Amino acid sequence: MVRPPFAAERGHSALIASTDARVISQVTESLVAMGVAVVHHTPDAASLHRLVRAEPAGFLALVDLAMIGPHAVNLVWNLRGAGWHRVLAVVSRHDLAARTQVVAAGVDGVLVRPHVPQSGGDWMTRALNGELPASDLTEREIEVMRLVASGHTNTEIAKALGLSPLTVKSHLERIGRKVGVGERAAMVLRLLRQGVIW
Repeated sequence: MVRPPFAAERGHSALIASTDARVISQVTESLVAMGVAVVHHTPDAASLHRLVRAEPAGFLALVDLAMIGPHAVNLVWNLRGAGWHRVLAVVSRHDLAARTQVVAAGVDGVLVRPHVPQSGGDWMTRALNGELPASDLTEREIEVMRLVASGHTNTEIAKALGLSPLTVKSHLERIGRKVGVGERAAMVLRLLRQGVIW
């Protein structure tokens, strides 16, 4: 089971920016079950900006890119600047460009909306509870790939995980063999698409 990035942080406020009723209901239900005290909903970009200015920053902001559109990167920077601890993005399975942009902008994770509504109807709940498919990557390999997806170099990853840069390189070579691609960006995109990292 992959640990969600906010599993130990409970009792704080969260923000859900989406017009998708399914996203709102599933995320709200999961957050309330985890003990989140306040869940804010914003149905459009204007109300999102008002809420970010008026309310103190919380621990999690989940932003559906279908609502935000081309301003998603600026929004991620603004949420970070306002002090939101974790920022997650919900993207379409087919929108590779948006996924790449928000990962580069510094989101903590990406939840990929399935292209077939019936498939895995509880995908959001499973993602928030850490029940993502773990493929055959080890927990350490998943940690390495999350840092790669955040734009860290091998040296930075080694320092963050208490490894040598050579060990990180070995992990990346092994991950490449497992997922069938060798380039860092291609590995990140494939694992995001599979829901292994987010």
